[in-house]
Amino acid sequence: FDALVAACVRHGLYLTTDLFVSRTKGMTWRAIGIDRDGTVPDREFKLACAFYEPAYSNLVEWTRLFLTHTNRYTGRSLAAEPALCGIGLINEGNLGRDGVDGLKKCPGFAEAWAAAGGAGGAPRPLPTDVYGKKPAHGELALFLAEREALLFARLRSLLRDELGCPAPLSNLNAGYYPGQYLVPMREFDYIDTHFYYYHPRFLGKNWRFPTVIEAENPLVMNGGTPSATWRRVLGKPFCITEWNWAAPGRHRAASGLVTGALAARQGWSGIWRFAWSHTKQGVEAPGSMPIRFFDLHSDPVQRASEYATLALYLRGDMPPLPPESESAEIWSEEALRDPAGGARQFGSPRKGVSPWERRVGTRLAHAEGAERISHAEFAEGAEGISHAEGAESAERISHAEFAEGAEGISHAEGAESAEFSSQALSSTTVLSRPAQARPAPAQARPVAGSFRVVTPCTCGGFAESGALDCGALRFEIADAGGSGAQPPAVCAAVWATALDGAPLAESRRILVCHVTDAANSGAVFDGPEARSWIEQGATPALVRRGRAAVALQIAAAGGSGGGEPPGRCRVFRLSPTGARVADVPSSLDPATGRLSFTADTGYDSASATCFYEIVR
Repeated sequence: FDALVAACVRHGLYLTTDLFVSRTKGMTWRAIGIDRDGTVPDREFKLACAFYEPAYSNLVEWTRLFLTHTNRYTGRSLAAEPALCGIGLINEGNLGRDGVDGLKKCPGFAEAWAAAGGAGGAPRPLPTDVYGKKPAHGELALFLAEREALLFARLRSLLRDELGCPAPLSNLNAGYYPGQYLVPMREFDYIDTHFYYYHPRFLGKNWRFPTVIEAENPLVMNGGTPSATWRRVLGKPFCITEWNWAAPGRHRAASGLVTGALAARQGWSGIWRFAWSHTKQGVEAPGSMPIRFFDLHSDPVQRASEYATLALYLRGDMPPLPPESESAEIWSEEALRDPAGGARQFGSPRKGVSPWERRVGTRLAHAEGAERISHAEFAEGAEGISHAEGAESAERISHAEFAEGAEGISHAEGAESAEFSSQALSSTTVLSRPAQARPAPAQARPVAGSFRVVTPCTCGGFAESGALDCGALRFEIADAGGSGAQPPAVCAAVWATALDGAPLAESRRILVCHVTDAANSGAVFDGPEARSWIEQGATPALVRRGRAAVALQIAAAGGSGGGEPPGRCRVFRLSPTGARVADVPSSLDPATGRLSFTADTGYDSASATCFYEIVR
């Protein structure tokens, strides 16, 4: 672990960590003072930290050991490491996530609930669910929000006052989100949440086959904008520290384009795709293991889609929406603190407000001077939301400010932090950053289950079939031929990005990606729609045959861009590592300035082709 941290520091990579994710294989019930055989399930330990003092003490002892250990390579503890840009306290530990039944099983919960009492100290009945319109739901939500606030305050004091750790802190990143949670979240240094499409559901043992997979196209369901989009608390840095469109979801080729464009458009502070690899083997020999659910190293589709995210979000090809586009959901703190309003989830998509056109999120209004929300309106739902259309947003916190310490966060004096700047966050060996910000128009939006993105340096889209115009790029999905049962739609993502950061019409090196679908050799599904994954299969991964007619505008109509003669363009197909393999026939029409060629995953029967390089 020391070597990994030191290597990340040496290469300018920022780090995040949690105080607890899972540590239960070595943690018995008796280790936290409960006379019971076996180990503590991680979900139960997460809840216990808020209600049962021995569990909290165990977490504190671990935190001291973890953060104060001196790294033998850097000479610093993790607590003093300037590359540590954020800490999530308890990963996916939202109280209420496992429902009322989960709370009842938690040691210390019943005593704490009884001690909180009702009017005159009378015992309060528990509701049967964590969400609802009755006062009992509001009482439970308020109680859990108070426990979350107390847990955060205690751990923040431990990290700041005792351990001297200045890293920004967050919590509450999955599951239960009643409006009352906005009160403790107000104290966080940044907001962190997670989202997945196609997350598996297991028919037997957890994390074992067979599994059930969602088959719906996320672009049809909600325009590719997950509910996490709306959980942003405006005025604070916002991060998605876990996200993915899991395998074998057959629309996942769109994931990098859609999420990269959304994160850039909304001006999020950071996104982490989960995950590169769950195993040592996957780290040492990428692609040597079968496709599973989340690991990029073994899935050609997710791995390829990541290049679109690098261009649109990390490099900054897609500009953020302007602050004046903000559409905020305003919640009244006064109403939230009154249990008569019940417990309603915040962060739900809102009709008539598109995150592709407006910067969206939530604001908590203080009681004084706040727009009032009546109990009846709060209980009913939509009527209790005040949309601040066009309202001025708080000044956005830049990557550099977030890394260096915004909103009262500051790194320890004398820490060696010169290496860590916004440049470290935005540079990559694959893509060159545009020389200057270009105010040229950019757009990203879903259309009838397809998606297109248009920027000066990156254009492309995703479609289930047919043709799609994406600014400088146009592609048409062709029948791939072959035999056997085929899914009802080909599903392909095609995009072009300038490797040198110049506009596509001027770029001398352009990467074109054509991504279809992939599955393991011998994988067994329940049918063409692949709604159940019965048997995992083995290596090698097989990429689905697919062809697309690609036309890219690289010169002005009637002449060539950049002063080059029309004939001086070559198209290479690339190996998965980016090495040039062979020329691909192409043609440049001087009348239109469009370069045309056919992308075909089956050019080489030994290794599928997903990448092409255009060299002017």
